Amino acid sequence: MTILTLTTDYGYRDFYQAAIKGALHRLCPEVQIVDITHDITPFDIVNAAYQLKNCYKSFPLGTIHVVCVNNSPEQFSELIMLEEKGQFFLGFDNGLFSLVFEERTGVAIQVDTSNNFPFVFNNFLGRVVKQLIDNKPITEFGKTLNAIKEVLTLQPVISPNEIRASIVHIDHFGNVITNLHVTLFESIWKDRDFSINIKKHEELSKISKHFGGASIGELVAIFNESGYLMIAINMGNVASLLSLNRDDIIQIEFKK
Repeated sequence: MTILTLTTDYGYRDFYQAAIKGALHRLCPEVQIVDITHDITPFDIVNAAYQLKNCYKSFPLGTIHVVCVNNSPEQFSELIMLEEKGQFFLGFDNGLFSLVFEERTGVAIQVDTSNNFPFVFNNFLGRVVKQLIDNKPITEFGKTLNAIKEVLTLQPVISPNEIRASIVHIDHFGNVITNLHVTLFESIWKDRDFSINIKKHEELSKISKHFGGASIGELVAIFNESGYLMIAINMGNVASLLSLNRDDIIQIEFKK
């Protein structure tokens, strides 16, 4: 059975996600649908890319990932399909996939929608998925693209004795995840003492291996399973308690 994931900004109040699932079940009933999330802030391709990037590797080869975020009817001619790491990715060429893959090694196709007027996205998507399940080669869906649209996001600012990281995501538990990867941290760290400064007076002097590195109610810093620095309160909501928001700065200072 083929697995298909959905990542959308459709929310949970309206019928939009039900309609797309209904078309998929009707046109390719053998597919197993897995929701990554429908709770993306409307039009927020950065957060959508974050969610997909951090979970697609958990899925088996042949999985189809459909992303519907920041799309509108006039964009349907910009529907693209990527084959990367033995999986398929279908969405719009709005820069989102450039944030998912730092380096692409697979094929990118601009999906041909010219003979589908009027264009009903959910029905078209179902037919495309059915053809993928039936092993239609990706190169037969449209013309090959040499490049896809790219967008830039904030990167940590580094100096020999300091890293200024940005909060890129706040999860369901109120933990804040930054854009600082463990490999960058270690390249600057060099076994020196350091302090992690959060909201002026809150400070940490170590990075723990897990939440149990702090007592209940205390601040803790860890590198999450994707390798990015996370600030949390053991069994608490650090974002709420310290009024932290996306794009806020977390400063790491190294002793000279």
